[in-house]
Amino acid sequence: MIPSRYWMSSAMMLLLAVCHGPAARTQVMPASKQAISPQEFFDGIVRNYDPANPPKFDDLLKVQHDIEGMPETEVSLILPSIFAALSHRDDNVKTFAVAALFSTVLRPDSAALLSSRIESISALFALPSARLQGSAVHILAMQRPHPGREVIGPLLGFLKQTDRDPLAQADSMTALLQIAPDNPAVLSEAYHFLSRPLDVQAREAALNAIANSKTEAARLTDAVIEALNDTSQEVRFTAAQALWRMPRDVIVRAEPALQQLIGRPDEAQEVKAAAREAVRAINQEK
Repeated sequence: MIPSRYWMSSAMMLLLAVCHGPAARTQVMPASKQAISPQEFFDGIVRNYDPANPPKFDDLLKVQHDIEGMPETEVSLILPSIFAALSHRDDNVKTFAVAALFSTVLRPDSAALLSSRIESISALFALPSARLQGSAVHILAMQRPHPGREVIGPLLGFLKQTDRDPLAQADSMTALLQIAPDNPAVLSEAYHFLSRPLDVQAREAALNAIANSKTEAARLTDAVIEALNDTSQEVRFTAAQALWRMPRDVIVRAEPALQQLIGRPDEAQEVKAAAREAVRAINQEK
């Protein structure tokens, strides 16, 4: 599944941008002397959000900590306030709600808590913000103990779009190949996504998604092998590295292309080294 540390880094960068942005004060203010509850925090920003005086960052951190430790019944009671913030017209308010939902998905009961909120979370896919699109992917995909089948449709619908952030869509592909690895629609759309004219980062992310899924679907594994001939050195390196983690039969099928890569006199040494490791993996226990 998508690493939580990646999501946390992305989310915290976005929150710091809200608190430190041009409309915010020059320093994050200390937490309020009188602690406020999560519901008070979100009801307050929905009613009175002022970009020139955003919520105190430490207050948000306390709210997140409270949500992680609350009984399930108490979290259920504050979810309406969080989702009111998520539907606010200001993207900064949405971002504070996203932070709370990240704390929610870290809970062992998050799938049950959020199962009736999938449509509201998926509404973030329609927004122009790449970070909010990516946030929706992670909130859907990281639910515990595991995401419900109801997240497949929204994630798949997002992956099909051609005007969304490709890195967020690559994360959606990663999630889908973990949640529904044998779903024909998922396999087909993953292939179509990788067939688009993606930038280097998105191609690398898609190749890693295929490798990490351990899929043996022919069209997807063939796409990784074909990427050994990509015009980008970074993509060729990623494809060779990805093959290390794939089923042995896939590496055996890729061996001729790997050997060609190793034999190219103008190929980068790090790419050749990755290809050699992939070939070596053929003789290792898989």
